[in-house]
Amino acid sequence: MSIRRLAVISALTLAVFGLSASAASAGEPQQIRTHGGHAVFDDLGELLVVNDRRADGLSVMANLTWNNQTVTVTDSGPAGGGTTRNLSIREGTTVWLIMCYEVGGVTVKCSRSQRGVA
Repeated sequence: MSIRRLAVISALTLAVFGLSASAASAGEPQQIRTHGGHAVFDDLGELLVVNDRRADGLSVMANLTWNNQTVTVTDSGPAGGGTTRNLSIREGTTVWLIMCYEVGGVTVKCSRSQRGVA
């Protein structure tokens, strides 16, 4: 196989694979799941979702932080099916997700912070 032919095949391969990745795929979703609930950051819709899965007197809170901004969403029981907040975060922005348990508005226990990208 000639060098020219190999160069053409390589260029075509790079073009095909390079064009198949969309710009929207740059984000990284993040989630924290426990037996008591879960918190999810969806990078495609910039959604923050929290769901309390147990009727145990604890509420589940999701906290998302980026560029000195913080949004907190709380869900207080499994009957409601969760709480969602639609956010507007610039694509490519690093976000930090934390999930906590609360009793009467007082934080009891929190997860470690997990990194995502909008």
